[in-house]
Amino acid sequence: PPAPDFDVLALDFECLGDGSVYDLAALGMCHMGSDLRILDRVLIPLWVEGQSVAEERCFAEFWNKVDADGKQPMRDALHTHFRSPAATLREAYERGFKQYAEFRAKCERVSRDGGKKLILVFDCPTYDAPKLQQLVDRGGHGMHTGIGYEISPPHPWRCKAPSDDHRAGLAHRIRPAP
Repeated sequence: PPAPDFDVLALDFECLGDGSVYDLAALGMCHMGSDLRILDRVLIPLWVEGQSVAEERCFAEFWNKVDADGKQPMRDALHTHFRSPAATLREAYERGFKQYAEFRAKCERVSRDGGKKLILVFDCPTYDAPKLQQLVDRGGHGMHTGIGYEISPPHPWRCKAPSDDHRAGLAHRIRPAP
């Protein structure tokens, strides 16, 4: 059979709470071939200690959760891998958006040069897609692209709806099949 004509760019956010009022902790992206071979990957830290807004419940139930060995692996990850080198939260989002845009453009170019389309996937689209929009709105100042458009050349992005509005709208309109 012929090889599939697509590659995949998988995105996953780690967040500090539900809703757009809480900040993003990190964005992980993985560029894969249709054979699931990893072509490239990146982890973009977005958490700025003392500035990122977090939901207390999220820390209690997720970030501070103790495992069977008495360790807190997610809290450790937050303080090491997800800590942004930025001095301010605004700088972290701007830097994070730039890294996202550059990585996505590179993946699009590699896939296009290989004669393949690039498909953007999320493990939970109703959660991660609005979080991607949150990164675009806060870090890209709404002047670049959003979820469905190619990064290069940049296209103006006009959607300014908070991610919670998007998620709530989907939840009220999509019904599971019987």
